[in-house]
Amino acid sequence: MCGVTGLSNEQSKRTHSALEYCQKREDLRINTVITNIFINTQVHLYIYGWS
Repeated sequence: MCGVTGLSNEQSKRTHSALEYCQKREDLRINTVITNIFINTQVHLYIYGWS
Protein backbone atom coordinates (compact mmCIF):
# COMPACT_ATOMS: atom_id res chain seq x y z
CA MET A 1 0.00 0.00 0.00
CA CYS A 2 1.16 3.51 -0.84
CA GLY A 3 -1.10 5.55 1.44
CA VAL A 4 0.30 8.03 3.95
CA THR A 5 -1.78 10.13 6.35
CA GLY A 6 -1.21 12.80 9.01
CA LEU A 7 1.72 14.66 7.44
CA SER A 8 2.62 18.34 7.64
CA ASN A 9 2.63 20.40 4.44
CA GLU A 10 6.38 20.11 3.93
CA GLN A 11 6.33 16.37 4.53
CA SER A 12 3.34 15.83 2.27
CA LYS A 13 5.06 17.72 -0.58
CA ARG A 14 8.09 15.48 -0.28
CA THR A 15 5.95 12.39 0.10
CA HIS A 16 3.79 13.21 -2.91
CA SER A 17 6.47 12.38 -5.46
CA ALA A 18 7.28 9.20 -3.55
CA LEU A 19 3.61 8.23 -3.66
CA GLU A 20 3.47 8.94 -7.39
CA TYR A 21 6.52 6.76 -7.91
CA CYS A 22 4.96 4.05 -5.75
CA GLN A 23 1.70 4.29 -7.70
CA LYS A 24 3.53 4.00 -11.02
CA ARG A 25 5.37 0.93 -9.81
CA GLU A 26 2.08 -0.56 -8.61
CA ASP A 27 0.47 0.13 -12.01
CA LEU A 28 3.49 -1.37 -13.74
CA ARG A 29 3.30 -4.49 -11.59
CA ILE A 30 -0.42 -4.92 -12.35
CA ASN A 31 0.18 -4.34 -16.07
CA THR A 32 2.96 -6.93 -16.00
CA VAL A 33 0.66 -9.50 -14.38
CA ILE A 34 -2.09 -8.82 -16.92
CA THR A 35 0.40 -8.98 -19.80
CA ASN A 36 1.83 -12.27 -18.53
CA ILE A 37 -1.65 -13.78 -18.27
CA PHE A 38 -2.45 -12.58 -21.80
CA ILE A 39 0.82 -13.95 -23.22
CA ASN A 40 0.36 -17.28 -21.43
CA THR A 41 -3.17 -17.55 -22.81
CA GLN A 42 -1.95 -16.83 -26.34
CA VAL A 43 0.84 -19.40 -26.00
CA HIS A 44 -1.58 -22.05 -24.78
CA LEU A 45 -3.97 -21.31 -27.62
CA TYR A 46 -1.10 -21.53 -30.08
CA ILE A 47 0.31 -24.77 -28.64
CA TYR A 48 -3.08 -26.48 -28.53
CA GLY A 49 -4.09 -25.18 -31.95
CA TRP A 50 -7.05 -23.03 -30.87
CA SER A 51 -5.72 -19.84 -32.45
